[in-house]
Amino acid sequence: MDNNFIEEGIQLVPDYESDSKCCTDSEESVLVAKKKPKLSLDWKLVQKFDNFEQAKTFVKAERTWSPSYYRCNKLKRRGPQCSTKMYLLFESTSDSVLMFKTNADHDHDEKKEFTSSYGLSDTVKNEINRLFDLKMKPKAIMESLLKIKNIKVPKMSQLRNYLSDRRRTIYGQSTISLGELEAWIHSHSSLPLDPHEVFVLCYRIDDSDEQNPIFRFVMSTKYLIEISKDASVVHVDATYKLIWQGFPVLVCEPRTKTANSTLYV
Repeated sequence: MDNNFIEEGIQLVPDYESDSKCCTDSEESVLVAKKKPKLSLDWKLVQKFDNFEQAKTFVKAERTWSPSYYRCNKLKRRGPQCSTKMYLLFESTSDSVLMFKTNADHDHDEKKEFTSSYGLSDTVKNEINRLFDLKMKPKAIMESLLKIKNIKVPKMSQLRNYLSDRRRTIYGQSTISLGELEAWIHSHSSLPLDPHEVFVLCYRIDDSDEQNPIFRFVMSTKYLIEISKDASVVHVDATYKLIWQGFPVLVCEPRTKTANSTLYV
C-alpha cells in the first residue's frame, strides 16, 4: 500500500495467520475425539425352538428378560445393565428360532448400588410432586430442593423432563387435533347437573369450504351464566397465545356491580 494514501494516526495491521498453520501433527491428533471402544460379547447357542411361539413362551416363563429387548430385567432400562444378555435368531430357511446368551454371569446384584444414584430417587420425586401441586415453577422447585439436606439435587434438564412426564400423566397430551376437539364438543353439549361444570352452549362446525372453514364453539358454566343475567357491561378480548393453530380465543366477561362471569368463545 502506498504510504501517501495512509492518513496520519492510522496504523497498519499485519496479515492474519490462522492458528491451524502453527499446529503440529501431535496437536491436531489431540483435537480428534476419541471413539468409545466397542464392547465385544462372547455369544453361545443355548437352545433351539421349533417356532417363535415356543421361544416366546420359554422366555416368558424364565421371568428374567425384558420382552422388548430381551435384556436382564433385574435392573432398570436406564443406567448400568447386567452383563448377561440374550437374543433370538430367526432361521431364514425354516420357522426355527435359536436362542443365544453371553458367557458372562448375572451381576445385576452388584450393579444395584450404582443404579441407586442414577436418575431421581423416590424422595426427590415425592418432593417435586408436592411442590408441583403447589403450582410452583421449575426454577422455584429447584431452589426449594437446594435447601433440602441429604438428597441428590437433579439437573434442571432432569427436573423439566420429569415435570413434563407428570403433566402428561395428570392432564394428558398437551396437543389436541380438531377431530378430538369436535368429539369433546359433542360429549360436553348436554346440560350438566353440577353448576360449576363446563359445558358447550353452542357450536358451529362447517368444513364444506376448504378455503374458509368454520370452527366455533362457546363454553361456560350454569353458575357463570346465572350471575351474568344482570350484567350491564360486557368486556371482550381476543388472544392468540392460548393455542398454536393461529385461531383467536375470545374472552367475554359480563360484569355486574357485585360480581362478574366469563364466557369463552
